[in-house]
This record gives sequence, structure tokens and C-alpha cells, in this order.
Amino acid sequence: MNVLALALYLIVTTTLYLYLRYRLLKEMVERQVVTVVSSKELQHLINYVFVSMIIVGLIVGIISSSALAFLLIASIVIIPVVLHEIIKNLIAYYQLVVSRALSVGEFVILTRGIRGWVKRITPFFVELRGEHEEVIRVPNPLVSSEPIRIPSKSLPFTLQIKVGLKHGVELNEIEDIVMNAVMATKRYSVIEPKVKVRTITNSYIEYEVMYGLGNYEVTSTIIKTLASKLRKALEEKGLSFEVRVEHALMSR
Repeated sequence: MNVLALALYLIVTTTLYLYLRYRLLKEMVERQVVTVVSSKELQHLINYVFVSMIIVGLIVGIISSSALAFLLIASIVIIPVVLHEIIKNLIAYYQLVVSRALSVGEFVILTRGIRGWVKRITPFFVELRGEHEEVIRVPNPLVSSEPIRIPSKSLPFTLQIKVGLKHGVELNEIEDIVMNAVMATKRYSVIEPKVKVRTITNSYIEYEVMYGLGNYEVTSTIIKTLASKLRKALEEKGLSFEVRVEHALMSR
């Protein structure tokens, strides 16, 4: 009885594996539901599941034919459920790829507040690189079922430059230094940066600089370039400064 049950289990499992591996997956590639690269990832997954089922089946078959029969029935019930989830992911993946709703390198904002640069689109999830360099993986059905916001070509970016005042240094000298430093970052902005005085006190002056960016990835470059230019010019006059943007800070 054990031999017959085990043989039946192996035949059913192998048949299902061959169908998925060499028929269904091939059709999905031909119909461009998945790419060739993505199909290789699915092949590894199918191979892993098949080997696992064979090993488990052999162990259970040796122990009990009734347990093997239960495993076979459970597999017949569970596999369609698993396939349903896989197919749902693949359909969502197909929608994203065909509609070109996303492109690698784009900065996107999802309705749940998830935001970042698209790093890659896989058959199961979209991987984003967050604003703090974190990796964010969002399931394809979630991405395809909700609105995606892609900011315009001119992305707003504002930072503050705070310069300490010192007797003997004129405000127009500080303004020239700030303007020269901002102009050094002009090439990273789609529109010309706008500079205005935000606050003046007896101890410091604060400027607000507004950029229009084509890509938020250049923000760190802007801050570093700006800080470098300011440091070189202001240190000669013995002045301290801070460059602020949201929670980022570079000071001297």
C-alpha cells in the first residue's frame, strides 16, 4: 500500500512540476507576462518547492501510507491556493511592466506614504530605495491597485543657510559668499535657485534657498557642495555656518 501511495504521490507531484516548469512558465515568457530574467527566479522557486515536496513525501511515505495520502490531498488543496497568490502577483507585475506605470530610477510616492526611488521591479514586489537609504519592498498587487504619484520634473527642495555674524564683517560680504556658493550648485537644479533672507538677528543671519530639482538623488550632492564652498570662504573670515534641510545638518 505504501508503495502504491508513494508512486501516486510522486507521479502527481512530478506531473505538476513538469507542467509548471516547462509549460506554464514558458507560455508566460512567450506572452511577456514575465521577463526571461524573472522566469529564472521563478524556476528556482519551483525547483525548491518540488524538491521539498519529494523529500517530505518520501519521509512521510516510509512512515505511513495514510499520512502520505493526507499529504497528497493537502497538496492538491494547498497548491492551487499558493498558485493563486503567485498568479495574482504575476498579473500585477504584468500590469506594471506593460503599462510602464513605473520605471527604474523614478522617484515615486504611493498613497500609503511609501516613497522612494524605484530600484527594481520583480515578479513579486517592487523594490524602492528610501530617502534614508533604506530598502523598501512593496508587493506588486498593492502597487498596481493603488494610485502612484510621480512628482513633476521640477521637484521642490528648500534648505536654510545660517551664518553667524561677527563685528567687522559686512552683510553684503556674507551675501556674496552665499550667492557664489549657491551658484556652484545651480547645475543640479532644473530652475535657477532662489535665495532670500529669512531671519536677521544680532548674532546670525539665515537665508532660505529654494531649488527645483529633476531628481531628488542630487540633494546630498547639493548640500555637500554648498557646505564645502561656504566653509572655504567663511572660515577665512572666522564665521560659523549651518546648512539645514529637514533633519539633515552639516555645520562648521
